[in-house]
Order: sequence, then C-alpha cells, then structure tokens
Amino acid sequence: MFQKKRIGPFLLVAGVIFALLGLFRGEAEAVFEKAASLCLQCIGIE
Repeated sequence: MFQKKRIGPFLLVAGVIFALLGLFRGEAEAVFEKAASLCLQCIGIE
C-alpha cells in the first residue's frame, strides 16, 4: 500500500508523462483550436 509521502511524487510523474504524451500526439493544437472557437462563439463573431 502506498504511503502518503509516495503518492504526491507518483502523481507528479504520471501527470508529466501524460502531458508529454499529449504534446507528442498533437493534442495541444486541437485543444487550442477548440478553445479559440469557443471564445469566438461566446462573443458572437463566429
């Protein structure tokens, strides 16, 4: 069973790994495109 001291660093490493995987797959571009589209829709431009 994990101790409280080990959970934090484990989650940090897991988060960094998943973030890097997303960057390598090009997910950041898709997220930014969707965010820009949503913002433009909110102010009624698109």
